[in-house]
Amino acid sequence: IKVTLGAWLESATVPEWLRASLEFLPLWRSQQRLARVILDWRDNRISGDDAIFQEMNEWRKKDRHLYDWQENDRTRAIRRRDYLYRVFADNLAKHYATVVVENANWAILQRRPPDEAPSSDDLVRRYARIAAVGRLRQYIKEAVFELAPKPAEWTTQRCGKCHKQEPFDAATELVHTCSHCGHVYDQDENAAKILLGLWEGRIEPI
Repeated sequence: IKVTLGAWLESATVPEWLRASLEFLPLWRSQQRLARVILDWRDNRISGDDAIFQEMNEWRKKDRHLYDWQENDRTRAIRRRDYLYRVFADNLAKHYATVVVENANWAILQRRPPDEAPSSDDLVRRYARIAAVGRLRQYIKEAVFELAPKPAEWTTQRCGKCHKQEPFDAATELVHTCSHCGHVYDQDENAAKILLGLWEGRIEPI
């Protein structure tokens, strides 16, 4: 639709307000931005715009329909997610009085640094926002007697058996063999053991 509108702008005589509103049209990535211009256009029609405006307005109506469908689907998905989180938290509370978690700020972890170029990590951050780990943590906090946050640093790169630290690429090496004691461990399960050991006092913080 941007290509169609751009081609029309090259040959049409349009008022300055409309041309200024669409100045950087090829760079736009937001459907809502174009929809707002079309709504302004609807209230300020110009001579000879019947065909192009009809095409733009039909696109706007279709886009609005898709947007409403998406938002409805998103709302249902979030409700389902929250329901599963509440059930999980309630089940934890039936078996444990205290839950040990990483003392991490999930909102900050999901942000892309201002000077960092877009990358495949953006998709990971998007899924992380959908998963909303911080919301799960809040449900657990409300359900159990005590939520015990412990430092998250090195929990995956510190052996749960000998407690020695060993840096490795945790993003690719999900199962690691400790070079100090030979213990083979899954990094997520190992992190949970480190957190529990920190809470119990069996493991000293770094």
